[in-house]
Amino acid sequence: MIKLPKSRNHSCAHDNLGIALVQKGLLDEAIAQFKEALWFKPDELDAKERLRALSVPVPE
Repeated sequence: MIKLPKSRNHSCAHDNLGIALVQKGLLDEAIAQFKEALWFKPDELDAKERLRALSVPVPE
């Protein structure tokens, strides 16, 4: 798994990395990145929608 430095500013980076991983077919890694985006910014709607599209339960 790719790790980015811990910073609340990296929610978008994790989301973008997740998108790239989905495009490569690396769904487990993408899911992990979308979850990281939510850890940094729990109200990140894009990451929540991407997880839902992958049939992953999303905390409200």
